[in-house]
Amino acid sequence: MTDENKVRARILSVAQMHFFRLGFSKVTMSEIADELGMSKKTLYAHFPGKEELLSAIVDRAQAEVAENIDALVGDEKMDFVEKLKSVMREGAVFYSKFHQNFLLDIQKNAPGVWQMCDQFRKERMRANIVELIKQGMKAGYFRRDVHPTVIMMMQSAAMQALTTSDALALLPLSSTEVFDTIHRVIFEGILTGEARLRAIHRSNEHQQEERIYG
Repeated sequence: MTDENKVRARILSVAQMHFFRLGFSKVTMSEIADELGMSKKTLYAHFPGKEELLSAIVDRAQAEVAENIDALVGDEKMDFVEKLKSVMREGAVFYSKFHQNFLLDIQKNAPGVWQMCDQFRKERMRANIVELIKQGMKAGYFRRDVHPTVIMMMQSAAMQALTTSDALALLPLSSTEVFDTIHRVIFEGILTGEARLRAIHRSNEHQQEERIYG
């Protein structure tokens, strides 16, 4: 990594900490520069504005989760149930970074970045969901009488409807909990009868292990 890339990475890490903790609109470039121990001129030389800085932070987070999920979906040796759990976990961890107040903030004050988040969800996440459903059908976990694209669109529509600023303001849940609920309802709803029995069996085994080992 070059010295310039190291500086950019440090800027992004500090700015992310401030944005996620305090909110995008409440943090100034001056405060970020002071925390970094650099002049505003130097900061602006790397990022011409606060929204460009936020965009780089979100882009980095999206690239990381996309790489992780692509690797999971493409892993032909992994047990499908574990793969499904891992993909959902990656998605939940990704959305946990963007807590409710932060999402409301960027929807209102950085609409361009919010549009980028929405586009990422529509393009990259949709493709992975369709591929995962197809794999689940092939492995006998998901019913074959439902179309993968329809399931993907149902998931996408639910995400789009329930992660708006108005919806999040009314829901007694974090964005992570909303994400998790949508996926549990969608994926559990298309399990085959055999897969559902296996899921219940695994859940009972897990609960028994917890009682034994604490």
